[in-house]
Parts: sequence; C-alpha cells; structure tokens
Amino acid sequence: MTEMEKDDVPEGSFELDPASLPTYQLGVSASSIDQRAITNLMDSVNSAENWVALVPYQVHEPEFYKFADERSPEKFQIGQYWAIYSDEDALPQNYGKIKKIDLLPEFVLHVAWFYTCPLPKSTIQWHDKTMPIGCGLFKFRNSKLYKYTATNNFSHVVAVEPLKKGVYKIYPRTSNNLEDFEYEIVEIVDVSDNYVDVQFLALVKGFNSVYMTRVEEEEDDKVVKICVSEHLRFSHQIPAFRLTEERGGSSRGFWELDLAGMPLYLLCID
Repeated sequence: MTEMEKDDVPEGSFELDPASLPTYQLGVSASSIDQRAITNLMDSVNSAENWVALVPYQVHEPEFYKFADERSPEKFQIGQYWAIYSDEDALPQNYGKIKKIDLLPEFVLHVAWFYTCPLPKSTIQWHDKTMPIGCGLFKFRNSKLYKYTATNNFSHVVAVEPLKKGVYKIYPRTSNNLEDFEYEIVEIVDVSDNYVDVQFLALVKGFNSVYMTRVEEEEDDKVVKICVSEHLRFSHQIPAFRLTEERGGSSRGFWELDLAGMPLYLLCID
C-alpha cells in the first residue's frame, strides 16, 4: 500500500471490496446497473450436468486492495475450502473443497460441494425454509466433483471453524421475505459460547467501498450481542482488508470491502 489515500478519510475506517457491497452504497445509478453485463459461467464452468452459476456483477474496482489477485489460479491449492458465488443472488454463500487441480492441457479445478446439515433444535429458523444458509454446519453429500476452468466463480478461502472475526453481511430480525431484506454490514469483534459480538459498519463518505464503525447518536456501547441461536442471521463473510497507512494513515482501522460479496441493491445509489 502507498500513501495515496484521501486526506479527509476518517481515522479507523475500512475499505471494502466493491464487488461484495450492496448497490445503494456505491454511487451507481439504477439505470447503469441494468445495463451492466452479467456474465454467465456457461463458458467457464463445466460439469457432467452442465451446472452453471452466475459470476458476480461487474462493479467498481477496489480503491486500495486488489481482491481479485487473491483468486488468481496460482492461489488455489488442493485441500483448500473456498466460498463460491451462488447462482441465486451472486453472493458467496456456497462452499467447496479443492480436490484436484489440472494444469495441462488446460487449467481445471475439481471441486467437491458442501451442503447444509440439519439445523440444531435451538436454532431460531426462518419461516421461509428456502432462505439460503451461508453460516452453519456443512457436509459432503456425495463424492461428485464439479469442474471449473476459470476462477471467477470463487470468492475467498474460508476456514472450517465457527464464526470468526471479520466482516459479514447479516439479515434483520424482522423480515422473512428475502426480497424485503435491508441487509446490514457488521464486523465480528468477539465470539463466545453464547453470543457473537458485532459492530455495525457504515460507508465512509466519498468512497465506494471503505467502511468504518457506525457511530449512532446517544449510543454509548457500539457492540451489539447476537445470540448464537440466531446464527442464520449471518448471511456470509465479505472479503475485507484493514487499512493502516493508506491516505497517510488517516484511514487507519477502516475496512475496504470486496464489493463482489455485497448485495446488488447496496451497490446502486443515484
């Protein structure tokens, strides 16, 4: 990183990867979103059943960190677990394990998919049973491998462990209709046996993908506790890079988010 950030970036901000962010926060008009090319993986994902998923929408390039470099072919290794963009909403809510990599005559990833396990009885569930589950327990259902000849369907490497610190998208408590959701972006700051402590993030003015801890008036404690029984509220992890010396240090502590992991509506603001 270099000292090229804006001088007016508040200290403690984060830059987010624009590809992972909701559209209304990106300064992109709705009309321009409609005209953006949505690439289909038909030409890059091959399987016995011609399974196809959507690549994330084309969005602004990140301002500080090149998230795309983290999913270049040389980054993939056998045994890694990767988040994969969903064909339903183009968010990284699916998961797979790299089982084999072919380099010649062409680059091919052989991936085993994970599927969700039955939910514990203590879990507070959605009324809509078709709601996607991005955080929880997963398992292999069969030995079938899917073949990918490109890496643009993959978001980031994931750790096979309970929720860990990082930036996540969460659902509100009140709605059960996926189309009505207004998502929140949070940073997990602590995890215990009973609660996940989070801080809500807000877009930093003048940026497309930089987020900082949201400061509410009359709010003494910025940390909100979410009961582990509500873990379905966590949609998925968003790749994020913690800023330090960018903009001469004025952005220290902020996050830059990967906008490819963000809901489309957060990316489109007139």
